[in-house]
Amino acid sequence: MRSISGGLDALEETAILRARRGLRPNQPDDFATFTSEGMLRNFQQITGGVAAAMIVIAGIALLGIGFGLGAAIFSRAVFDFDAATPLWSVSLGLGVSTAVGLIFGMWPALKAARQDPIEALRYE
Repeated sequence: MRSISGGLDALEETAILRARRGLRPNQPDDFATFTSEGMLRNFQQITGGVAAAMIVIAGIALLGIGFGLGAAIFSRAVFDFDAATPLWSVSLGLGVSTAVGLIFGMWPALKAARQDPIEALRYE
C-alpha cells in the first residue's frame, strides 16, 4: 500500500527490512537505503510542489493584473476618472497582508511545536 506522499507506508518498510535482514543482516546499509529513499522522495515532492505553486501564482497574478488594468481603462473611458493608486496605500496593503500571513502562519506552527509528538499522534 502506498502512503499519501507516494512512498511506502511503515508496514511495508518493516516487511522489506525483515526480508533484507533475512538475506544479509546489515543494519547500517538498511538505514542508509531508507534514509536516501526518503530524502529523494521529499526532494521530488518539494520540487514538484514549488513548480506547481509557481505556475498557479503566476496565473493568478496575470488575472489580477488583467482585471486591474481592465477596471482602470473602463473607469477612465466611461466615467472620465483617473484610476491612480498612491504608493502609500500599496505599501500599507502589502505590509498588512504580510503581517496577517506571518501571524496566522506562525500561530499554528508554534502551537504544534509545543505539543508532545505522542499526544499529537494519538488523536489523528
